[in-house]
Amino acid sequence: MRILVLNHNDQGKGTFFRCFFLSKYLCQHGNEVVLSCLNPDRNAVFTKVIQIEGVKVCLLAGQHGSSSLLELPFHILRALINIRLAVSQRFDVVYSFNVASPTTGLPLIFLRFLKMIGLYNAKLLIDWDDWWGKGGLTSIDKKGWLIEASASFLETRIPLLADRITVVSDMLEEKALQIGVKPHNISYLPNGANTELWYSVESRSLRKELGLPFEMNILCYVGRALTTFDYLINSISIVVSKSPNTVAIFIAPLDVSHIEKIKNLGLSENVIHIGVQLYEKILPYLKASDILLLPRANNKSEKANYPARLGDYLVAGRPIVATAIGEVEKVIRENKCGLLAKPDDPADFADKILELLNDPWLRENIGRRSYEVAEQKLSWRTITEQLMQDVLLK
Repeated sequence: MRILVLNHNDQGKGTFFRCFFLSKYLCQHGNEVVLSCLNPDRNAVFTKVIQIEGVKVCLLAGQHGSSSLLELPFHILRALINIRLAVSQRFDVVYSFNVASPTTGLPLIFLRFLKMIGLYNAKLLIDWDDWWGKGGLTSIDKKGWLIEASASFLETRIPLLADRITVVSDMLEEKALQIGVKPHNISYLPNGANTELWYSVESRSLRKELGLPFEMNILCYVGRALTTFDYLINSISIVVSKSPNTVAIFIAPLDVSHIEKIKNLGLSENVIHIGVQLYEKILPYLKASDILLLPRANNKSEKANYPARLGDYLVAGRPIVATAIGEVEKVIRENKCGLLAKPDDPADFADKILELLNDPWLRENIGRRSYEVAEQKLSWRTITEQLMQDVLLK
C-alpha cells in the first residue's frame, strides 16, 4: 500500500513521533509511506523532502504567524500543499492526524468531496489523539474564543467524513460515538514504546556519564506543558522534607516563575534543571533515575490524550508514579507498572514516591514489569501490527 500521513507538528515534536513510528513500521511491513509535517526551521519557505529510516518525510514551511490568528493563512497554504500531495500521487490511504488543525483537517474535507463525485479512491483515515476544542488544549493555552470554536468545529465534524478513525483513549472514543461516528468505524490505538532505544548500561555508570550524583535518590520528570508544575513541585517539597537525600531532574522548559518557586521552597539544591532535550538524549536520564514522575492535570485534555512519554518511561524499566487520570491510570492499573496518586492531591503523590523510595524490592519489581509491558504489549511494532489488522486491511 502507498500511504500518506498528514501531521501538523514540527519534525521532532509532539504527535510527529506517533506518526513517524507508525510510518516506520508500516514501511517494514512492505508499505510505502510519505509523512508530511512541518519544518522546524522557521526560515524555510519551500517544501523539503528527506528520508528517515525508510520513511519519505516532506517538511512543509513551518510556523510563521506570531499568533494563532495570524498563523491561519499559513495553515491554509500548508493545507493546499497537502491536498496537492494527496491528489498528485496514487495513494491507497490518506491518514490525517489532529484534524482540529486546518493544516491536516481541511485536506480531508476536499478529499471527501472528490470521493463523493468519484474522482478519488483512497481510504480516508483520521487519528484523534487529544481534545482541542472548548475545555481542551485551546482553552488551556488561552487561544481565544475564535480558535476554540474553530478547533471544536473541525474535530467534531471532520471525523464524520472519514472511512475509519483511530483514537488514543476511551474518552475520545465516547466523543466519536456522541458526534455520530459508527462504532465499527472506531479503533482504539494507543501510543507505543520505542523498544529499539535500549541502554544496557547500569544506572551507576549512566550517572557518572551524565554528571549526576551517585548516592542520591533521583526522581525524573519529562514534559513540555507545565500545567501540573505546582502539583509536582509541592509533592517534591514534601518528599525532600522526609527524604533529604533526594533530587529531581526536570527535563522541561522551566521559566523564571518556576525557578523562583523552586527557590522559595528551598529546593534549589534538590532540583536539577536540564531543559528540553532531543528525544534520543532523554532515555539515559530516565534509566539513571530511581523513579519516573508523570503528574496529570484534572482537565479534559489530560483525560482525553495518551502522553507519548509514558512509552518512554516504560522502556526505561523504572517504576512510575502518576496521577490517576485518563489512559495513564488505565495502563498503570491494568499492567501494575507503577503507583497511582489521587488527582489534585500533592501529598498523596508524595506518599507514593516515598513508598517506592523506602522499598527497593518494590521499585525493582515494578521497574521490571514496566519494561515487560513495553516490550510485550506496547512496542511500536505491536501497535503498528494492530493498525494493519484492525484498520488498514479491513
